[in-house]
Amino acid sequence: LCVSRITPSKRQHAAIEAFKKFFEKNREFRMVIAGTPDNNDHSRKYFDKLREMSSGYPVEFVDSPSWERIRELYSNCYLTLFTAENEDFGLVPLESMASSKPVIAFDEGGPRETVVNGISGFLVKSVDEMASKMLFLAERPEVAVEMGLKGREIVEKKFSPSSFFSEIDSILESVSSGRKSY
Repeated sequence: LCVSRITPSKRQHAAIEAFKKFFEKNREFRMVIAGTPDNNDHSRKYFDKLREMSSGYPVEFVDSPSWERIRELYSNCYLTLFTAENEDFGLVPLESMASSKPVIAFDEGGPRETVVNGISGFLVKSVDEMASKMLFLAERPEVAVEMGLKGREIVEKKFSPSSFFSEIDSILESVSSGRKSY
């Protein structure tokens, strides 16, 4: 599963390229790309390009999915690919981990802070490495399940509302007392 706005900076083309390489070695999976194109000609042309480059492969596009449909996709997927270019944070890896699914993301931007490499998923440097990690997890379903469960633990511990408010309280207390431990 690859969830994101459909625009070149989200690099869904890299996810398709990785899937095509993966599919050469494992034909048991299909790929779903879910998102809404930005409201401009450039994004619509990019969406058309993605459809064209995935022709002949089991790639499904879910255009403008509702939040309910996105939750359903997360719950039914095997893993999530996150290909956005140097995304400042990125909610998709957290949503995937909250759904107990492993994440394979490019090793840049926000995923460096949310995905624990080798624990809740993988941080990769290239399309080839992404395809390799997809194959690794496809061949080891027990590892994929374990990574998904670890991801869920990480989200609950570090990114839940209670942990957020606890951290904010700690920072505010530190600031009000003159300590600078944040």
